[in-house]
Amino acid sequence: MPFFVAWSDLEIGFIEYRLNDYSAALTHLTQARTQLLACGANSDASSCEINLGATLNEQNRHDEAIAYLEQAAQRAFALGQRTKSALCFVNIGWARTKQGRFADALTWYAQARAEYERAGLRIQLARLCDVNEGLVYLRLGQFAHARVVLERARRVFQTEQLRADLAECETYLAQIYAAQGQRRAARGALEKAHALYTETQQPVYAAVCERLLAHLSIQGGDLNTARKHLDASRQVLTAAAQPIETGLCDLETAELALAERNYPRAARLFTAARRRFGSGLPDLAWRAEYGLARVAQAQGEPPQALTHYQTAVALIAQLRGTLVTEQWSNTFFGARRQVYEHALRVAYAQRHASALLDIVEAAKARLLSVSLARREWRPPEKEENRIDAALYARERELRGRLETLQGALMTQAPASDYSVMRGSIADSSNALQEFQTTREEYGRTVAQLRLMRHGLEGAPDLAPFSLQALRAQANARWGERWAGLTYFFSREGLLIVGLDAENVYAQRLRLSRQDKFLLEQYCDTRRDLRELKYRGTLHGIPIHQDTAAEMSALTEWLIPAAIRQRTDAPTLLISPHGLLHQLPFQCLRDEQGYLLERFGFLYTPTLQSWTQLNAAPESSTRRMLLCGLNDFGERARGLPFVQAEVRALQSLEKRKVTTLWGEDATRAELLARNRSGALRAFDVLHFATHAIVEPGAPHWSRILLADQDLSTADILDLRLDARLVTLSACATALGTGGQGDEWVTLARAFFYAGARTVVATQWEVEDESATCDLMAHFYQGVHRGVAIVAPGSAAVPMGGLCGYRGRSIGQAKWGCPHLAVQLAARACLSQQPPPIQPPCPLLVVGVGVGWSAM
Repeated sequence: MPFFVAWSDLEIGFIEYRLNDYSAALTHLTQARTQLLACGANSDASSCEINLGATLNEQNRHDEAIAYLEQAAQRAFALGQRTKSALCFVNIGWARTKQGRFADALTWYAQARAEYERAGLRIQLARLCDVNEGLVYLRLGQFAHARVVLERARRVFQTEQLRADLAECETYLAQIYAAQGQRRAARGALEKAHALYTETQQPVYAAVCERLLAHLSIQGGDLNTARKHLDASRQVLTAAAQPIETGLCDLETAELALAERNYPRAARLFTAARRRFGSGLPDLAWRAEYGLARVAQAQGEPPQALTHYQTAVALIAQLRGTLVTEQWSNTFFGARRQVYEHALRVAYAQRHASALLDIVEAAKARLLSVSLARREWRPPEKEENRIDAALYARERELRGRLETLQGALMTQAPASDYSVMRGSIADSSNALQEFQTTREEYGRTVAQLRLMRHGLEGAPDLAPFSLQALRAQANARWGERWAGLTYFFSREGLLIVGLDAENVYAQRLRLSRQDKFLLEQYCDTRRDLRELKYRGTLHGIPIHQDTAAEMSALTEWLIPAAIRQRTDAPTLLISPHGLLHQLPFQCLRDEQGYLLERFGFLYTPTLQSWTQLNAAPESSTRRMLLCGLNDFGERARGLPFVQAEVRALQSLEKRKVTTLWGEDATRAELLARNRSGALRAFDVLHFATHAIVEPGAPHWSRILLADQDLSTADILDLRLDARLVTLSACATALGTGGQGDEWVTLARAFFYAGARTVVATQWEVEDESATCDLMAHFYQGVHRGVAIVAPGSAAVPMGGLCGYRGRSIGQAKWGCPHLAVQLAARACLSQQPPPIQPPCPLLVVGVGVGWSAM
């Protein structure tokens, strides 16, 4: 008898859920679950838990919903009901999507997909995986991939004549069209979806289409039509007791009021929406804050507007911190960039420099800082499941296919024209279509692997940037002899924020088309143009081109006068943006000479990441791993001077040295040492070999080894405790960036893996004795306890660099472009830097070239 009562409560609860009476549904479902568990009816109890989860999701009680759904999944899996457990995974993914935890959502959808594929359930794959994943990719700003998966689902629904599912597809596709500025296509898709929902008697979803049509009408300036759509939508959603959809309707109605300049009404509606979304729905809450900011700005209340803008920026930054890959972070930021642009404009108009600094920090790379905040955190141990195994197998398959194709894409200059270089940049513009497709699929597979390997459940959140903490650490290291510069390319020009021990100040540089062209030339990484601009030669032949005036102009633009006029030889902490990551600032000059002669240089993706690494504990070990290779068979030209470099370092090192040379320098050996934890026993790692950069597939950029190449994807999975990693190969600091200033490079991958300092190269390295000598001088300086004031490079007072000091910057060997990518000045091999006697500035190893924060 109790079982039938419980079963009745389960059915009643389901009916009440369909009637949107969620409170009554929870009451009956909770009673049913208690009785079913008492009767030992675990299968029915799991059904009850699924319904409880779905009901709580509708009430935006997502964490409670997930707890029930996880229990249901465990019960269903234990009973062998794997497709039922997949339904739980889908519901958990939906909860994470609504919370704005998009990476987590994709993890759950991937698990559901694996079960539906195993069972051959084609419709469930389209309905529950493709459509939901398409929505996530839409929210991430990954419009092309979202469209691919949604159109795949749409073909299934058209074949099976599933009209309601087809309508959902059309709704999401319409949002993609709208985001890409295709309003006519968006309107057509929404009208089709509205007709299908009306035909299938789903008025709530039809009302959602009305709201989205209103959004398009507001964008097009047709306010009367927008009002009609919103009135129809609100009437249905209010009657159906849909709080979140009603809140979204409030947002659109507020946008309409704002367009009509009815600011009091707009403010009331944005505030009502903000209350509905609370703190649990940040991807909706920022929209309400953004609206309130624009209302305050329109009403002539700039301080209040700035407060709301900063709140919106902080909410978006919080969401970016939950993403796993640079590409997702970049496109997610790009889809919301207008919030930052407006915030910067208001802050600059108020000359609020500290607010500008906070907004710029939030706008730049987030993932490295998130990784550093979680460096000591590890996800709970789990056994490798079938999904992980499939992803690993797919990664190996794609890696093998890329290895087969790579030879055709390696571009090597003839030996008679150029010196042998330690690497090559593949020409992705002429790549075969097959190779391009494989690279893209490889990138997506790596993204899935990163997510599955390093899930974020339970990970600590990233604290906001703290100017006080930055100053405290900089002052402790350099006293007052430092200055910070952070850059951001906005649509209104280049924003430069400077700071020191006492002040924060800002300036905006409006660049003409000619100015931009000049800056692009000096940031260009092509070898010939670098040589021409920074040395005044072409293939070693002097070219009569006076670049002093151009360099002086760049210096005046990029370095504020307050810094240029300093005479205390300060260290400049520089956080570039966009193409400025490729500019060697220290090679710029003015009427007083080269900047390198007056300043120390330290580069960082963000000021926050420097603060984090500067505070990180140093490795206590003193062991070095040397990995070198000079014979690459048909894959690449040999490097005859590498062996001399390795031998020189072996003789210099006072610590215990392990050498992997020639056929012993293998990917398999490095990965085996990583699995055993042996790599963490080395505080210095040095690679002397070829490197290949793949701009179109940065996770496939790689260091050439004897058996297989060590890719960026491999490096991201390493676990290091290294104070120094040196990449004596070509272009190891180059890679691919995006709107969110997240970069994928070999150098930055080592920071994710646990390095504190990385010495890398910004362009091609000539394989000759000069490179060998450069490395020897570098490590000699390290062993003398020389301070590292530029990112990861050994620096000594003027005159202390042996033969290298005798060359002026203009005469410096162009082919010695070693640069240090350092995010913390204390990440050097000496515990305390020696005192610097002014006016002697610091000279950085690698004269005449630049540093990078890649």
